[in-house]
Amino acid sequence: MSIKELLSNKKNTRFYEVFGKYECGLVLNSGSKKKILNYELSLSGSHGWIKNGEIFLRGFAKENIKLLLHRHEIEKIIRNVKEKKYLLIPSNLYLRNYKIKITLLLAKRNKYTSKQKLETIKRKDEKRLARFA
Repeated sequence: MSIKELLSNKKNTRFYEVFGKYECGLVLNSGSKKKILNYELSLSGSHGWIKNGEIFLRGFAKENIKLLLHRHEIEKIIRNVKEKKYLLIPSNLYLRNYKIKITLLLAKRNKYTSKQKLETIKRKDEKRLARFA
């Protein structure tokens, strides 16, 4: 089983909190496949998109690319996106046994302000406790 990474999206770990990973196949035409293998495309700015019970990759190539998953995985992803407001972010694109695959992440955007607020609240609580001790 040979795996060769073609493209990766490094910003995922910094800006998003990941809740799940899925390996998806891609429905590609020959032009898109050629661009991917020649490293002419980028994953930055692309995202998953749900339409009619199917998942597509938008912003990666000129046309929307359909992602191939099992039906139960698609239903689980759709449920999480609708209920928990998760985002579908592509992580990396690679060749596995001569087939192009993509890792799709279920993620939420990090809230930096809330972390900063938590730190200030903790400091204030410590000061209050220090006064009473």
